[in-house]
Amino acid sequence: MIRTALKHEFIQKRYAPKSFEHAPVVFDAALQRWTALQFTKSEFFVPSLRNFAKYSMLVFAPIAAFRYAAFGPTKKQWLKDIREGRVPLEHVDRRRVYALWM
Repeated sequence: MIRTALKHEFIQKRYAPKSFEHAPVVFDAALQRWTALQFTKSEFFVPSLRNFAKYSMLVFAPIAAFRYAAFGPTKKQWLKDIREGRVPLEHVDRRRVYALWM
């Protein structure tokens, strides 16, 4: 309902016969507020512990979790067992690892 009313108002302002000669620019308050927010975001940014925590959870935590999962103690133990000969050549997991790297 509101969207239809706003669309109707825009069409009336844009295509009014009086405004055809000077090419009107329809002012939209919501678009103006959004644009102002985008361009002044850095001026009003205040660093805080909460901002740093959010940034860390979005950037550093996934990298650390992946590194731990891929190269953590489980992987080190697996490679140690392979070096010491505890894992046979025909082991199912070892075959899968070989298939991934080929």
